[in-house]
Amino acid sequence: MYFRDSTYFKKREANGKKVFWSRGNGWVMGGLARILQVLPPDHSARKFYEQQYKEMAAKVASLQRPDGLWRSSLLDPDTYPLKETSGSGFYTFALAWGINRGLLDRSEYEPVVRKAWQGLVECVTAEGKLEHVQPVGADPKRFDPTHSDVYGVGAFLLAGSELYRLALGDLPAAAYGAFMPQRKDDLAWENDRIAFRVYGPALEATGEITSGIDVWVKRTRKPVVEKWYYLAQYHKDHGEGLDMYKVGPSRGCGGTAIWRDGKLYAANNFVTWRLLENGPSRVIFELGYAPCDAGGLKVRETQRHLARDRLES
Repeated sequence: MYFRDSTYFKKREANGKKVFWSRGNGWVMGGLARILQVLPPDHSARKFYEQQYKEMAAKVASLQRPDGLWRSSLLDPDTYPLKETSGSGFYTFALAWGINRGLLDRSEYEPVVRKAWQGLVECVTAEGKLEHVQPVGADPKRFDPTHSDVYGVGAFLLAGSELYRLALGDLPAAAYGAFMPQRKDDLAWENDRIAFRVYGPALEATGEITSGIDVWVKRTRKPVVEKWYYLAQYHKDHGEGLDMYKVGPSRGCGGTAIWRDGKLYAANNFVTWRLLENGPSRVIFELGYAPCDAGGLKVRETQRHLARDRLES
């Protein structure tokens, strides 16, 4: 766990425990998830951040209260008995994020996440206001339980987004897409049977130039794209499938090109992307390509893709 800053090293709560502020540690744990989301698998600091995240996840889970939430003081909940949703929202997000990417054991942490989400939902009024958000501060405080604030709502929405992804794994069929910056900047999408990806400008800068569509084969009906990217294990089958397709400079599975005067002209990697609709029944996204020369003809290409939630047998 983390102190707010060095001035708290010797401070103690009423019960004699160290002062570990819930929202402050929530920022840290949420930040660890964000760092790991984009940190390359071979980065020298990757193991350090993964270990810190796992240790923090275990400690945070052990401090969850019976109602599913955490108190503003993690180690002195009796002095601060009021539910607090901003720190709780960040913990719910970070723990669910780890489950979804295979970093945390689902059987161990999913009950914690489900219980936390139920506790958060119970703090939303009939009018849609999230309450029990501690106001701006630097340490645990007593506060008006009806208070709300934007950072609490943001944490709640982050948690909800990961609960949604977690729920996708329980559905018999679902479509999902995501921009994946971990490797370079792929855009990947999948349904219950198969997955695909296309490559962005960061990969083109390394010399891999292709606007063809790559194929990943699946041996599970559950979503795998984010997990495989996170673990960087998609070129070897670990029981769920793998990427065994080499798109190279070809059109791959559905890439477009212009045939002109007996020659094929294709765009380079995409330069812009927009997710317009993202599951569970379908994914719709747009890719924009830089202008290219097709035998003297200037071409600007925008693709709109639609992927549905299942492939019929």
